[in-house]
Amino acid sequence: MVTVVKKVKSIKSDVAIQEFIALRSSRPVIDVRAPSEFQAGHIQSAINIPVLDDLQREAIGTVYSKQGRQQAVIRGLEAVGPKMGEMAKTVIAELSKNDAPSLEALIYCARGGMRSSSFSWLLEQLGIKAIRLSDGYKSYRQYAQSFFEKPWKLTVLTGLTGAGKTVQLKRLADLGEQVIDLEGLACHRGSAFGGIGQGVQPRTAQFENLIFEELFNFDPSRRIWIEDESRSIGHCMIPASFFQRLHSSPAIFLDIDKSQRARKLAVEYGDLPIDEMKKAIDRIGKRLGGQNVKMAVRALDQGSLESCAEVLLEYYDSTYTHSHINNPRQTTMNVDLNNIDESTTTGKILELANQMDLGLC
Repeated sequence: MVTVVKKVKSIKSDVAIQEFIALRSSRPVIDVRAPSEFQAGHIQSAINIPVLDDLQREAIGTVYSKQGRQQAVIRGLEAVGPKMGEMAKTVIAELSKNDAPSLEALIYCARGGMRSSSFSWLLEQLGIKAIRLSDGYKSYRQYAQSFFEKPWKLTVLTGLTGAGKTVQLKRLADLGEQVIDLEGLACHRGSAFGGIGQGVQPRTAQFENLIFEELFNFDPSRRIWIEDESRSIGHCMIPASFFQRLHSSPAIFLDIDKSQRARKLAVEYGDLPIDEMKKAIDRIGKRLGGQNVKMAVRALDQGSLESCAEVLLEYYDSTYTHSHINNPRQTTMNVDLNNIDESTTTGKILELANQMDLGLC
């Protein structure tokens, strides 16, 4: 009897970004850069086990610029040597969190250089195969940027403040539509009140990474729903090429009267701390006008969030109108959503989008 041995594909020790991303679903990803680098932006699902801390990295960089590579390497070895034991313990603890501890790990540093090389050596001593990302995090960033250039089929939900665009995005996602919630990724609702209660915003690079990860999992032949935004959401900036596509894509305007929008806003923002809301009103005080500021604050003090919202909508509506006069869209279709429920609203939006796709409107 002849025994047939199945040939298993051997994974190289260094892989390009496409293979790295394909492998990460079944292997832990370790970012060995300094904590500040990791915080600025990192690959999805990565854990940070820094070879050098921020101060050590800065000091070695100074040695490199003043004394050259050889002295910098020596300084790096002096810094890393005493930490090897603790790093080994951290790796074992992280890789043992699952029921079946991994015997392989994906590693990356900034450019695929000495930090990932030294960490890979450490893993090998522990009996763990290290798979390094060629050219490091830099290659991930370049790959992500290339996705923003692609001809995505975006369908934009636009409308005056309080029209319920974010709610509709969630409903569309529940129906299986492809949706990018930029405000959700940015941890900011896009207005002067947008950051209240939303947690810490990601850095712009990490925000871009999050958008890329959404796009990476989408079918480019299908439409992607997205909310109309300005280039900045809080302090997060939408990538320039992707923002250009967002602004040039067909849009559906959610047409709802001011009183209904004020009611929606009162519900949406009703649980925010009053003091924080007053600070937000102060931030737009000059543009809102002194009398309107007084009226809005008085309404808050009286517990009338709806009245406060009606005052603020004067400002936000004029801002929206001014912006869209100066930067008109090529294609915008209106859908009248007055006095209908959320589920009917979603149906009307989908119907109009389908007609737009077929060129019927």
